[in-house]
Amino acid sequence: MKYKKIFNELENNIDYINLKIREAQKKVLKDSKIDVTHKQYIYARLVERIPGCTFTQLFKYVSVSKGTFSTQLKTLAKKGHIVLKHDISNKKEKVVYLTDKGKKLVLLKENIEEVLGKKLMDNFDDEKIKDILELTRELVKAMH
Repeated sequence: MKYKKIFNELENNIDYINLKIREAQKKVLKDSKIDVTHKQYIYARLVERIPGCTFTQLFKYVSVSKGTFSTQLKTLAKKGHIVLKHDISNKKEKVVYLTDKGKKLVLLKENIEEVLGKKLMDNFDDEKIKDILELTRELVKAMH
């Protein structure tokens, strides 16, 4: 029973942190007046984190249907943020690349990091932030 209570509190805290990150992302996107949805921004960030990846490789990281994901990527392509090219070794597969316009889109993360980073710096000293980061690394390692 103790484990359930601990996990429940951890899950609630992580959910709250994720909510605050999404709110900051949405605010920065809205303020930037870039014509993409929050989901499209997240998918562009995913392409940035896994350069030269295929549609199938990217799909493993999202929690939507293949059709929905495909539509979002096609929309990002139409807006000029990504390019979908046929894979040389598998013509049925497409490799996804950020365009220069897409690279500018993902640079909005710096604005988001500034907003959220300022909140951390306003509330914690450097040593506490190091402790928090170390604890999150240990949590990630424990979850593997």
